[in-house]
Amino acid sequence: MDIVSGNISPDHVHMLVSAFPNPSLSKIVQYMEGESSQKLQQEFEILKKKYWG
Repeated sequence: MDIVSGNISPDHVHMLVSAFPNPSLSKIVQYMEGESSQKLQQEFEILKKKYWG
């Protein structure tokens, strides 16, 4: 999977992604949300305490 281009707004993100046809769109989004959540929790400890106990 490659992120071809993107645009970030205060309340949402637009991305053009290049991926093999095998995984469904919902699985791609699920993977990306999981990865971004882990990175945010590692970088901002207060988020981890506030939202995940």
